[in-house]
Amino acid sequence: MKPYLVANGIIIVTTISLGIFVLIRDNKAVLNRTFVLLNLSIAVWAFGFLKTIIALDKADALFWGRTLYIGAIFIPTFFLHFLLAFLNETEKEKQKLFISYALCVPFLIADCTPWLIRDVTSVPPFRYYDVPGRLYPFFVLFFFGQIVYAHYKLMMVFNRSVGRMRNQIKYILVASIIAFTGSAFAFLPVYGINIPPFGNYLIALYPVIITYAIVQHRLMDITIVLKKGTIHTILLSFILIPSLAISVFFEKLLLHTINIPLTIIISLLFLIGIYLAPRIKPQVEEVVDRVIFKEKYRYQKTLSDFSKVMVSILDLQLLSQKIIDTLTQEIEIEGASLFIMDEEKGWYYPIVCTGAGCDEVKKFVLSRDEPFTAQLKKKKGILIREELRQSERVYAEAMEKMQAEVTIPLLWKNELVGILNLSHKITRDMYNREDLDLLKTLANQATIAIENAKMYDALKKTKSRMQRADRLASLGTLTAGLAHEIRNPLVAVKTFLQLLPEKYDDDEFRNYFLSVASGEVDRISSLVTELLDFARPSEPQLREENINEILDKMVTLVTTETKKKNLKITRNLGEHLPFIQVDKDQIKQVFLNILLNAVQATPENGEITIVTRSFAKSPGETFLQIEVKDTGPGIPAQELELIFTPFYTTKTQGSGLGLSITHQIVEEHHGYIEVDSQGGSGTSFTINLPLNADSLEEKRQKATVQ
Repeated sequence: MKPYLVANGIIIVTTISLGIFVLIRDNKAVLNRTFVLLNLSIAVWAFGFLKTIIALDKADALFWGRTLYIGAIFIPTFFLHFLLAFLNETEKEKQKLFISYALCVPFLIADCTPWLIRDVTSVPPFRYYDVPGRLYPFFVLFFFGQIVYAHYKLMMVFNRSVGRMRNQIKYILVASIIAFTGSAFAFLPVYGINIPPFGNYLIALYPVIITYAIVQHRLMDITIVLKKGTIHTILLSFILIPSLAISVFFEKLLLHTINIPLTIIISLLFLIGIYLAPRIKPQVEEVVDRVIFKEKYRYQKTLSDFSKVMVSILDLQLLSQKIIDTLTQEIEIEGASLFIMDEEKGWYYPIVCTGAGCDEVKKFVLSRDEPFTAQLKKKKGILIREELRQSERVYAEAMEKMQAEVTIPLLWKNELVGILNLSHKITRDMYNREDLDLLKTLANQATIAIENAKMYDALKKTKSRMQRADRLASLGTLTAGLAHEIRNPLVAVKTFLQLLPEKYDDDEFRNYFLSVASGEVDRISSLVTELLDFARPSEPQLREENINEILDKMVTLVTTETKKKNLKITRNLGEHLPFIQVDKDQIKQVFLNILLNAVQATPENGEITIVTRSFAKSPGETFLQIEVKDTGPGIPAQELELIFTPFYTTKTQGSGLGLSITHQIVEEHHGYIEVDSQGGSGTSFTINLPLNADSLEEKRQKATVQ
């Protein structure tokens, strides 16, 4: 009998105390009031049940037996009213509620007569239990009919709900199944089915779960509650079962009675268990995740792995797409978008968008000065549209335009660099606490990755500008000499044109004039073409080229400079050299930079030697080698290591970028450049370009991995 007394005592205490707690939270809300009435009716039933089973005589038992039905009659009605208030359908279902309350009246009247409870009798293990009257079957139908209808309404809303509402319904469903399954046991002894109402303990859980669902601001997913309950149960079993087994062993061993030594041993065992529990919890949690919650474990592990990988992606568009694709696939959401800050225009624009309504999202931009972006920057936390208050409606409207149920700010050094938006889950479930924690971690990793990608993009643009600046600097040097080079043939052509009217009839003069003039014009055209080809910016494009031909044309461009200093250029170009995959314009810049440096370093009447050849560095690694050697003063040893450093120069004029860019271009072609210089004996630059850059790169990557 005592277990039932304890169960009913727990029900009375929990329902009344939790009802008062909810009423204090908000005594004006219909939802809270109906919950209090439901708890009060359950408490009246539990108190009447308790008094019935401990009654000393039949009359007393019959009185309390009828008293408990005062609470039982109103339980389904208050439950229905509570659910309708929760679903905001009280007005819509006003007529059904009126009928439900009206039907309570005849049952209350019948409760005062034998029509509902005719008598009490002994039903083991109880001394007294109710004997049903003629209206009792109708009461059972009334009771469970309302319960079934209330759950039907609940399931209808559950199927179309999302987020927090859906999660609260989960709590109510679980609590209702527990409570009304427990209450069903109370009806069985009435019909002679001798099964004690163990379900009273289940009923005690109902107000606790429902209160949590009402009061909690942000709810945990019900699966998380079940998961944690499973873990704690396993841990408790791990501690209790061995302890009890050892306790029984020592109890039998030590005089078959409880004594102080045994108590000490049990206490020590509990202390050991408490000590071990936190240390085995992670392993148990992982096993539970793997075995019971496979889907959550899978996508959480995927996101965790992805957060480590994405920091290596440097292309902003590719990175953004990877972030969105991973989220939509692993969390199973209907759509997502990523907004990135455009520093020049001062707004956030959608760089990637997936899911329904993307066409509208792609048209939407956010200014950095808008209240929504200011709120994201100020709050520094995740915004959930469903949780925004009425005063924050402007933020909810902005999220609605971005098709966002959850918005995650991407912050870098207190600056909002991006906005990540997620729509509903495909399952229509809410984003639980573990989801949000994972998303925060992902947002931090994504922010770092996006900043890295933006810095890399800025570096590429800076490099392009540096190359263009160096190209223009080289052009400035060349055009000064070319102006003189072009002027000489033009003077010759002009002279012949002036003499042509006088000697037009002289065939020899005319033929000579045409030959000279045509040659000079071709020479000018060739120089201008080479100059334009060099100056014209282009995207890197690898094609098979003849290195000797490219080198010849670049030598032509510096001829004017060599004539000024009376320099001799000696060319020893290898014959039958294979074609090589290079970007022609970039290699032109490399050769021009090296040749101009040689011209500037060589004193008057000096010599520049150019050699091309092929050589095998090792089996499978064949290079074309271009060597440019001058007879200048050489480069001091302390400066030799600095010549490829950007902006480093020993000249009075120049940017100091030429050799730095040359070195970078050669490396991008998977080649390398060497310098050999000794004081007083000149300098030699050797450019080594691989014949098969792709296979060489594959070999290097394999070596790096190994």
